[in-house]
Amino acid sequence: MQQLAFNYQLLVKPDIIELRADVDFEQEDIKPMAHYLLSKIADSRLIEIVEGVDRAYFRADIQNQSFTINFEVYSQSCWLEPESPKEQAVLHHITSFL
Repeated sequence: MQQLAFNYQLLVKPDIIELRADVDFEQEDIKPMAHYLLSKIADSRLIEIVEGVDRAYFRADIQNQSFTINFEVYSQSCWLEPESPKEQAVLHHITSFL
């Protein structure tokens, strides 16, 4: 799996982890960036990829919990969020891997 390493800053919010990339990314960069992020998180696996015109999201199983990694090209946004409130407790633990 191709990975694209990149530098970013984490902004931890109560219900999401926002990642602010130090470089602009394009649509073709999203998949390698997502694989890079998942490679940094212990006990994670990709479940599904859904790609749109300017965005994509990656459903992932992270430590036996369901999360989504979202990317938007136009706004240069990337964030990780739990799929339901029960995953909220694991969300902040994930920051130690990122």
